[in-house]
Amino acid sequence: MKFRIIFFLILLILSGSVSCSKKVRASLASVSDYLPITTGSHWSYSGDIPETKKMTGNTKSFDGKIYHEVENTFKDGTTRGYIYKENGNYHSRGFLGSADDTLKLVILKDNVVAGTAWHQTLETPRMSIDYKFTIDKKNIEANVNGGVFEKVIVVKMEVGLILTGTLRPLATVYIYFAYGIGIIQSQTISNKGSSLYSKLESYEIK
Repeated sequence: MKFRIIFFLILLILSGSVSCSKKVRASLASVSDYLPITTGSHWSYSGDIPETKKMTGNTKSFDGKIYHEVENTFKDGTTRGYIYKENGNYHSRGFLGSADDTLKLVILKDNVVAGTAWHQTLETPRMSIDYKFTIDKKNIEANVNGGVFEKVIVVKMEVGLILTGTLRPLATVYIYFAYGIGIIQSQTISNKGSSLYSKLESYEIK
């Protein structure tokens, strides 16, 4: 199977923890949802796996829908992911850096109440990978790297492997989405309890 599918999660779990105290630097345009897709918008993250994301302006069609391309840049290379938004649902193909565009996930529903959950399963010849998403918190205030963000939605993503019919937890990821900005923080907790962070350091919304 393509172990790239859980590449991002495995790296976070195995990496050592690094903190950052720099104040978030920002330039903000007017955006009316939780994930801007305007060409040239970009985000830089510090922490266990430093990363930048940039909307390239390119598009790609999947299942008759037009997705917007994002370039994910890590120390060891670059991947491309895609985002499509419809009726408050944010459809991702590789946007989180966890896989190529074969993995389709709904990573956020901004029009549902806290506690709402949804499941998705990726089938492979050797195993299944189970994704459970839950709106963990909604409309909260979050402080990240010295920046205060309002109207934040926290999505809880639980990832597990299904082997011979048994679900084996791999990790739980908390993803913080700020209104008009995008992802401001993620926290990954391994099934053994270790906790690692990725935090927004700077961004510009075009």
